[in-house]
Amino acid sequence: MGKVETLKAYITSCTDVLDSKNNSEAEKLQDKIIGVYYSEIPSITGQLDNYQPSFGSSRAVNWIGDIEILKAKLINYMDNLEQEDKNRADELEKLRLQQSIFSINNNNHNQATAKASSETSVVITIEQTTEMIQKLPDDVLSQEDKDELEEKLAAVEVARNGKDKEKLASKVGNVLKYITDKGVEVGIAVLPYLGEIAKIIH
Repeated sequence: MGKVETLKAYITSCTDVLDSKNNSEAEKLQDKIIGVYYSEIPSITGQLDNYQPSFGSSRAVNWIGDIEILKAKLINYMDNLEQEDKNRADELEKLRLQQSIFSINNNNHNQATAKASSETSVVITIEQTTEMIQKLPDDVLSQEDKDELEEKLAAVEVARNGKDKEKLASKVGNVLKYITDKGVEVGIAVLPYLGEIAKIIH
């Protein structure tokens, strides 16, 4: 069982105790959760009634209230772990995108046999690419960035029609640099077109 699954099990146990309002079970569960997560969750005992200064021996601990607090802390910790996992996945995808960009720049010499036909036709057109760019959500790429990217692609298309391979390579490089930090979705929209253009360069 992974960390998130274990957390979910403890959160479910908290819910069960809260539903039953059983103080004895709440006390046992609190001890168990703190024993497991004391070193992982900062200030896990903070705000818990059981860990506040006692004013007199007759003071009763609000065990159910403590479980409510612990449940919230466990949920927050689980959310943090899931966000960290997502960030790692995003970084991995970014590395894969950068590798794809590197491959486009450096490995297309293996496609020399396709050179003659590729000089006259591009399978993925700039129109298709700009349409994909416009479909990207604004939180992925703002409208201003979309317009700027389309301008750079238009410059690539002009260089392609001009048959100047050195200039074309420079324009493609500008686009690659631009999209590197824009995220995986932008790369997915643009790389197929640049891959076709790269066949012309090599």
